[in-house]
Amino acid sequence: MLSREASSSTVNTITTSAMPTGLANGERNAASCASADSGVSFTASGAFEGAASFCRSFTASAALPSSPAGWRFSVRIFFVMTLAAVSGSMIFNFTTNGNNQLLAERLRGLVDDPARLGILLAVVYTIASFAQIVVGKLIDRYPLKFVYLPIVAAQVPLFLLAARAEGWALYALMLAFMVFVFGAIPFIDAMIVQYVDDRMRSRVAGMRLAVSFGVSALAVYLLGPTVKAAGFTTLLLLMAGISSLTTLFVSMLPGRVPTPAAAPAPAPAR
Repeated sequence: MLSREASSSTVNTITTSAMPTGLANGERNAASCASADSGVSFTASGAFEGAASFCRSFTASAALPSSPAGWRFSVRIFFVMTLAAVSGSMIFNFTTNGNNQLLAERLRGLVDDPARLGILLAVVYTIASFAQIVVGKLIDRYPLKFVYLPIVAAQVPLFLLAARAEGWALYALMLAFMVFVFGAIPFIDAMIVQYVDDRMRSRVAGMRLAVSFGVSALAVYLLGPTVKAAGFTTLLLLMAGISSLTTLFVSMLPGRVPTPAAAPAPAPAR
């Protein structure tokens, strides 16, 4: 049986030698952090403590921008992403959890059968879900801001019109605003992909999910008391206000993703 030192040296040798030779030194060091920080002895270089400390400091510094402009850009993106995730989660949960009762109230006398109401709502969600496919194709072709901004801005007049609508007019408006609500779903994840560095993407995605789930629970909790106290008209007006704030937040995004300067090519070996 191999000793701990021998096996760890073998693991580290395999890990580092399996990397393509074209990787930069920083990427090579980051990839080898896993073996050092997981408690494996780094006996290949003869100093586990020093290697582990180096890996931790490298990982911490690599996840942060090094220039003031980079810092400002990262703070701006994180700010917009967080606020957009909060407002988007509130809109999504207010609509998806309240639409059934909204239809029952505004179509009273036209459609009273719960099964038919369920079918009408299923049609709305089925059609609206295809908006995500269209949005995905648009994100691949155009800058994210120029696709996201009109989608959230279009929600504002639709919620305002739906606040006073009745009958089949309300149903048509519901179909329209749900297309834009569902169409806004992919954008937070798209922002993470486009604006967040690979080395910290999983942490940002985790924070985004924590924010989204926390706000979702709050929205579900507030839905019942809000409708009971003020009615759906007030709720729809509130959602128009939230969409207006989301539009303001998205307008702070940069038009295009800044591209870092290309690293100089290494000098040929002599």
